[in-house]
Amino acid sequence: MSWLDELRRKLDWSLLLAFLALMAIGLTVLHSASGTGETDYGLRQLLWFLMGLPILLFAALTPPSFWFAISWVAYGIGVALLLLVDLMGIVGMGAERWLGIGDFRFQPSEVGKLGLVLALARLLSDNRADLTQLKWVLGALALAGVPLLLVISQPDLGTALVYSFVTIPMLIRAGLPWSWVAILLSPLAAALCSLNLFVLLVFILLLATLLYLSEVGIWVMAATLSISAGIGFALPSLWGFLHEYQQKRILVFLDPESDPLGAGYQIIQSKVAIGSGGVWGKGYMEGGQTQLSFLPERHTDFIFSVVGEEWGFAGALIVLSLFALLLTRTLVIALKHRNGFCGLVMTGFAALLLFHVVVNVGMTIGIMPVTGLPLPFLTHGGSFLWTCMVIMGLLLSFSWHRRDSLT
Repeated sequence: MSWLDELRRKLDWSLLLAFLALMAIGLTVLHSASGTGETDYGLRQLLWFLMGLPILLFAALTPPSFWFAISWVAYGIGVALLLLVDLMGIVGMGAERWLGIGDFRFQPSEVGKLGLVLALARLLSDNRADLTQLKWVLGALALAGVPLLLVISQPDLGTALVYSFVTIPMLIRAGLPWSWVAILLSPLAAALCSLNLFVLLVFILLLATLLYLSEVGIWVMAATLSISAGIGFALPSLWGFLHEYQQKRILVFLDPESDPLGAGYQIIQSKVAIGSGGVWGKGYMEGGQTQLSFLPERHTDFIFSVVGEEWGFAGALIVLSLFALLLTRTLVIALKHRNGFCGLVMTGFAALLLFHVVVNVGMTIGIMPVTGLPLPFLTHGGSFLWTCMVIMGLLLSFSWHRRDSLT
């Protein structure tokens, strides 16, 4: 068999073409988002992409056994870099999230995402791993908890949520019973229900019924109910412990019109931009909100608003369809992969990308709070783009070896 035949047979063209299409759209939209400013964000993103190509190729051409071998090292490097942020981090936009060498800056939390997924996959793919035993579940949660707490301390709540969201699907892929899934998600559900006392009481009653029917044990049931109830009843009184910008984001999410010229300005302008695009959009580089600079952060957090205004519902649908293709194909391969480690890594990366897409798009249309999470392949920025390129390299490598055992 020639190498061309092997390339056609093993390379997952759906993943590659979806990635290249999203990159092309990202570069095009970023050029438009530059408006009449001196900086061409599309050109800068292209330079970041070209600089990241060797990284992507290295990840794509390296066999899964290499990533299995260095998984703990990658996790350790990620944690070490997050610790360095506390010692010598650079403050920007009210948070200490960056490290820098000269004019070059990067976010260690991006390295932490990669390290966490690799280490969790290494732990959960162990032949001895039995997720019906509490020690294995607690071990996985502790592994995720270390970088999560370090990221929260920066503070960067959005990235901390990414770490949390990645962990649960990987545990499910590794065989975590659904009763344990309910236990792990119950504190979050209680926090959401804390806004209304009646809803909270109903939730606790339903949770108690579910745990009783699941026969998880009296001590686990008591601990889960105590923690969930404690969070639900205590959360309203913890409002004062949130940073002022976090409080403002929540209040503005609930009512953007409460501060139309301040914190609510971004959301209002974003919704105006997307709504004005209609079905087919106003045309490339013809969006009023974008070109006249009414839309803040249009090249970063609100890049999807530019798509909606200039390309309309049709353009937004194409972008979301490409993400759906990429994520669906990744999960299909992950579920069928012959090797557990590879399947878990692909599941983790699919969850990571999905969370970014849902939260970023959600905040531009006003159904999610503004968290600062970028949109994969479209948002301007080197650190996150390189993270996505490493992820794509690994997805292509693992899909290539989907019929192989780990050697």
